[in-house]
Amino acid sequence: MKETINKFFPFVARAREPKSLAIVIVVYLVIAIVAGIILGVCSHIPVVKFVVGIVGSLVELYVIAGIVIAVLVYTKTLEL
Repeated sequence: MKETINKFFPFVARAREPKSLAIVIVVYLVIAIVAGIILGVCSHIPVVKFVVGIVGSLVELYVIAGIVIAVLVYTKTLEL
């Protein structure tokens, strides 16, 4: 399970101190913002709108899961 988490969420293993936790959270927020901008531009195309909605939801889920896992690693609830 540790290998799978590290494969999909490569930044969370570094969240062991408050400073590194803040950096990991900022990285995931930047991922969300950049993806939101790109998907927002692409959502104006009628044919792609449905797919963009699904991809946007998956990106949001990825970001939330990454932040939650980073906090769990920081609080030592989850050992990686």
